[in-house]
Amino acid sequence: RKQYHALQTGALTLLETDNSAIFASLRSEDRQTIMVLINLSSKSVTGYKLKLTQSALPNGAYSPETIFGQG
Repeated sequence: RKQYHALQTGALTLLETDNSAIFASLRSEDRQTIMVLINLSSKSVTGYKLKLTQSALPNGAYSPETIFGQG
């Protein structure tokens, strides 16, 4: 986690979800933005939607990477 500066000191933007079992946020600092998704349920969750009302993400291509847990 120490190698991801955005997780330590980045600005926090909460995302809306359509499933209360999912917590979603963005942590942004300088050129690094990390989307944090946490399953608050003991079961696998699929088919959820995320909504970002004001974009904290610049236009571009993004690649998912699992940092902790299972992807």
